[in-house]
Amino acid sequence: MNLNRETLYYRHRLSHQQIDMLLGENNSSSFADDKMKILRNVKNFITVTDLFRKELIPFVPIKGPILSYRIYNDPAVRFSHDIDLLILLDDLTKVLDLLLGRGFRIIDCSCTADDFRRKLIIKNSHHMAFYNDKLQFCVEVHWTLTCMTPISNDELMDIVHKNLIQINFAGRLFVVLNKEMELVYLILHGARHGWCRLKWLIDIAYYPMDDLNMDLFYTLVNRFSADKVVKQTDQLLNLHFHRHLPFKTSNKPLGYIFKYAEYSINRKNVEPESLFQSYKHFRYLFFLFPEVSYKLKCVKAIFLSMNDVANFKFSSQLAYYLYRPVSLIRRRILHV
Repeated sequence: MNLNRETLYYRHRLSHQQIDMLLGENNSSSFADDKMKILRNVKNFITVTDLFRKELIPFVPIKGPILSYRIYNDPAVRFSHDIDLLILLDDLTKVLDLLLGRGFRIIDCSCTADDFRRKLIIKNSHHMAFYNDKLQFCVEVHWTLTCMTPISNDELMDIVHKNLIQINFAGRLFVVLNKEMELVYLILHGARHGWCRLKWLIDIAYYPMDDLNMDLFYTLVNRFSADKVVKQTDQLLNLHFHRHLPFKTSNKPLGYIFKYAEYSINRKNVEPESLFQSYKHFRYLFFLFPEVSYKLKCVKAIFLSMNDVANFKFSSQLAYYLYRPVSLIRRRILHV
């Protein structure tokens, strides 16, 4: 792969400071406008989270400035197009009222839909995105940490709530994932996306691991059946950054899930552009974890699209399953 600044910045969304670290250069000072953009996003992050505090809405920041601060001791090294906040599902209506009342608009699905579709969206997805045109800033609100794992959302959130700590940032106390849970999350998140952007891998390459509780880390890895995914991460780190995770990894052969990750990293565009590429991505996800319940989730995700739910009004879930082939043909073949 041609690791030039343009590819790393536009395709893999690394900041110029991160690119300097990777290429051994010292040119980030030539891109002051980009640094100012990151700093504005940090300011917006603090403004939005202060609003949540004022309204007594509990939240856990995911990635974003807090992760940059934990890795680099600087909240403005990583570049984020949005901020991600994990909330309680019971607080979703309150969050909707708060953000919509502050100039944000929903950009990825419609919660102004009827009750049936709204419940379907919440049950089968994990976040909602809001955008503020004035601030040019996006907030993603999550009611579960991630999707497509071998465990249920209830189990996932129970694990999350048992692995929270407080840190001080910008003169405020933030509740965040402990290091062991955050590292497992970063690995799961990157793997779910096929590591299509190196920004997720570089987070792990530079993550501070010296004081990890290894017993807790292995317990979490086992709970998520993530031993193959951890090995995949380790091999990708070695290939691209000549680094290894500082702990043992599985001896299981990786086969397709490693080959696909390499294909995903090196292809020109992030999103699959054809039905064949979509099939390859499905096959990758299907073999990522061994559990039958997980594989059923993968199959279900093919036949139930949240975009269809948001954009078309049907009276039953079965109707969306039946419409899905039409939706795929319209988007992937007819491009409408």
